[in-house]
Amino acid sequence: MFDNILLEPEQVTLFFSLVGRLKEIPRDKRVKFIGSRTSIGTVIILHPALLGETQSVLPADIEALDYAGLLNVTYSGPGSFTFSVTPTGMKYYEVQHQKSKPPSEQIEEPIRHFVDGELFRSRYPTTFAKWSKAESHLWSDDSRDQLSVVGHLCRESMQEFATALVDRYKPLNCDTDKSHHISMCSPVITAR
Repeated sequence: MFDNILLEPEQVTLFFSLVGRLKEIPRDKRVKFIGSRTSIGTVIILHPALLGETQSVLPADIEALDYAGLLNVTYSGPGSFTFSVTPTGMKYYEVQHQKSKPPSEQIEEPIRHFVDGELFRSRYPTTFAKWSKAESHLWSDDSRDQLSVVGHLCRESMQEFATALVDRYKPLNCDTDKSHHISMCSPVITAR
């Protein structure tokens, strides 16, 4: 059905990121994304699903998604536009996530796109560095000897992430002991 859609990996990642965030909002409360060109030639995307965050992308990526029929872009003036995800785009998202992948991979892929994305890397550099180091140990030639190191790095990465979330969102009555990283995240999730 979607064999004629050709996109670069970064365009697919952008599209999955936008739709993934959009799907967090009830359908009856969804509004259009707003795009605005910057002076350096990128596009800033605004939307309630981005939780006050902005996303900077290449204009060509938005144009490619529009041309593929996954987005419906409406230009409203020089350098500004709005767009929504088309029904074809929603179906593409669904089909691509269900394509003959085991359930574990269907869950893993969006998480990997998020963690490997520029926004995550720039916002949580220590978390990303430890996570990447754990992954490189996991797939090294002597990985059997490195499993303990992998486990420690994963735990440290989760602790750094929990600490960064608490520092950023400052939830009330929050446990700040790094070793309690799971209980640190609960008040953040509740507050968000």
